[in-house]
Amino acid sequence: MLAVLGNSIFLTNFVSASVVINEILFDPSGTDTGLEKIEIYNPDATAADMGGWELYPDGIGYFPFPVGFSLAAQSFVTIHLRTSGTNDAANLYHSAASLNMGNSSGSVALFRFGGRTKDTIVDFVRYHKPGSSEKKTWESTAVEAGLWAAGTYFDISGFSEGSSIGLTADGVRGSAASWQAFASPSLGSANAVGSGSIPPPPPAAPEGTPPASEPAPVPAPPPAPPPAPSLGADAGPDALAIAGAIIQFNGLAFGLDGKPLDATRYFWNFGDGSTQEKQSPTHIFHFPGTYYVNLLVQSGHYAGSDWRTVSVLPAEISISEVQPGENGFIELTNASAARVDVGGMFLTDDRRAVFRIPQDTVVGSKSTVVLPALNTHIVPTTYVDLRDARGVTLDAARFSGMLPPGVSWERDGYEFRPQSNPTPGKLPPSSPGASAVTPRVSVASPSLPASPKPQPPPGGPPVEPQAPVGSSLPPAPPPTIARKTEQSALIGSAGVKPYAFLGASVVLGLLTAAGMVVLKRKAF
Repeated sequence: MLAVLGNSIFLTNFVSASVVINEILFDPSGTDTGLEKIEIYNPDATAADMGGWELYPDGIGYFPFPVGFSLAAQSFVTIHLRTSGTNDAANLYHSAASLNMGNSSGSVALFRFGGRTKDTIVDFVRYHKPGSSEKKTWESTAVEAGLWAAGTYFDISGFSEGSSIGLTADGVRGSAASWQAFASPSLGSANAVGSGSIPPPPPAAPEGTPPASEPAPVPAPPPAPPPAPSLGADAGPDALAIAGAIIQFNGLAFGLDGKPLDATRYFWNFGDGSTQEKQSPTHIFHFPGTYYVNLLVQSGHYAGSDWRTVSVLPAEISISEVQPGENGFIELTNASAARVDVGGMFLTDDRRAVFRIPQDTVVGSKSTVVLPALNTHIVPTTYVDLRDARGVTLDAARFSGMLPPGVSWERDGYEFRPQSNPTPGKLPPSSPGASAVTPRVSVASPSLPASPKPQPPPGGPPVEPQAPVGSSLPPAPPPTIARKTEQSALIGSAGVKPYAFLGASVVLGLLTAAGMVVLKRKAF
């Protein structure tokens, strides 16, 4: 499923769900910060597209897998927590993690792209030392998805610092019984079952069975202090968006009892230097990149927070075909590899008419959307512009000359040429800037009536807002009036040749007559 926030992008990754959490190092020797790791394994015979997936080590924040990341068949990838590095096929870095993993209790959940539900959770594991404060976020969701048994966990009693826990057989999950401890962690490679493995604690003796020997009484350690109470917060699902798009955010807060709460403060940090203090703000990311958005909720003395990731891509929306007239249309093409919500963008023409595209108008990857003039009331004669929510021009169509009824202007590289058979909704074969200009079916130029050079409307065209310095948005394509003038010259070239021949004949005759006069004078 593809989630939409304003002009955000929404993708679905239907890939293998066999990818598993394979090994966890939650208590490394010495300092934990920067040394904790989680290993993911793909046991399938084909690669798994994990772009946009999320890994959640309980309590430290969600790790989004980079867009385009693919885990090769029968391969491992290690996620390094609270440290920075260069991502590659075998190592990813969760530098935005806010805390370390629990050493006495914790859980790890893996979600594919599309939110965090029973339908998107791919794997789950919980470890726990009896008597410790429990950490089991997403257990109920994993139970509902059939991935875990409620109330069960891998017992880490007797677990030693520096050891890891992992699946006994790589890629074979099932329950807590599928896990064991390893004295020698092997993240990034197959789990080494053998001398390095730590046997699980012996099962408890049945009730009423006397112990073999009465051990000396050992004072029980004091119970671990309960965690400080905090509010629940939900910043919404992760999403993809395009630069210049309006993104709608909506924050939720939950009380200590887990019920919705009207928090007294919602504070958003969008990760690009911008902040807002309201429950449901809108925001525009001006440049492509990956942004980690934080929501802080407060009520009285209590607070809570949540993170979400917004991956912002360059805008690749263009005007591909225009048919003038009240019954015409404007066709937009999405050249990107993602579905795009173009809501909030607007069109304007030489009559200074403006049409803002409604929110949640989604264009599929490598697809088009056709906007009829009956809905937009945009009836251009010389140009039409497409602008993003900021007013920055994304594309411009320039054309001249009158068209016969039923004929459209079709993009051919940076220019627009007549199309005798309009094809609204059909993906054009060429895109702006393409080196090969090949129109689908062009109207013969001589069939077009001549027209005067188009003039701007009174007052000139609407003032175009300037893009910020360094903007990655493409410049508007150059006007094509000069190109059409060349075509007009070609249209009349067949009629010019006879007159040129006649003129040359007259000049030659005059020169001949002058020569004969000179010769006669010399004869006398």
